[in-house]
Amino acid sequence: MRMVAALLLLLPIWVQAESAKDVCDTAKKYAASIQNQLPMNVDAATRWTGMSAVYSDSTCLINHTNVLDMASLAQEILHVERQRGSQVNIADVRNYISSPSYRDFLVDISKDANLRKSSRILAVPNVVVTTDYFPTALIEPFSITLTQDDL
Repeated sequence: MRMVAALLLLLPIWVQAESAKDVCDTAKKYAASIQNQLPMNVDAATRWTGMSAVYSDSTCLINHTNVLDMASLAQEILHVERQRGSQVNIADVRNYISSPSYRDFLVDISKDANLRKSSRILAVPNVVVTTDYFPTALIEPFSITLTQDDL
């Protein structure tokens, strides 16, 4: 929740940014200001563990790092399925979330979520936002990289 509130506070600054350098300068200040608050829970299974911003060759490269707690994710899915009346058990859920199709689904929803959060800064030319995800088990790490072309 703190991350969402903090990002909302920065939104007017990033919206007013006229260049990738402006975005990067703001992102660097923000990254420095939150370092002592990290890691931070984003949701039941995601912990935001780092952020950096680098301005190089007229491009602002913003990187976020997250850890996905797969045990928490499995418990959350199990809880939802049981509320729906399903008779699945934790082994069934672990098998499901370790499948290539679930990993693809997770990558897709992560990309959509990152695009929604970053769309205003991606509107500034030469801004690249990458989010690295490191699952604690079951699936391989993955990265989402977004540019203005993804808008």
